[in-house]
Amino acid sequence: MPVIREESENFFEATIPNQPPVLLCSALCAVVYTDRHPEVTRLDVFDYQRHTLVPAQTAFHLYESKLEVRAAMPPVTASFAVRDDAEAARKAHGGRILTWEELRRAIRQTNYYKTSP
Repeated sequence: MPVIREESENFFEATIPNQPPVLLCSALCAVVYTDRHPEVTRLDVFDYQRHTLVPAQTAFHLYESKLEVRAAMPPVTASFAVRDDAEAARKAHGGRILTWEELRRAIRQTNYYKTSP
C-alpha cells in the first residue's frame, strides 16, 4: 500500500543491500515483508513522539492501544525510541509495550497476517 510520509504516523522503511529503501505502510506490512525477505539488513520505524525514523529492533512498540494514530491499515501501532515516551502513551491510552520480536509474534497471530496476500 502506498505510504504518504506526511500523512502517516505508523510506517516502516526496510533496507536490502544494493536496493533503494522500501516504505512499508504498517507494522503488518513490515512483518510480512521481513518474513518474506530475510535479506533485509535494516528496518526503521517512524517514532510517534519525535517524528523521525529509528531502528525498529530497538524501538518500543505500543500495541492494542486507544491512541489515535494516523495509519494506513491495522493493526495500528505507535513506536517510540525512548521507553519513557512509550510508557507515557500507554498510561494515557492503554495497550501493551512490545519489543520488535514480541510485536512480530503478536502480529503473526492476527487474522490480518493470516490473510495477507
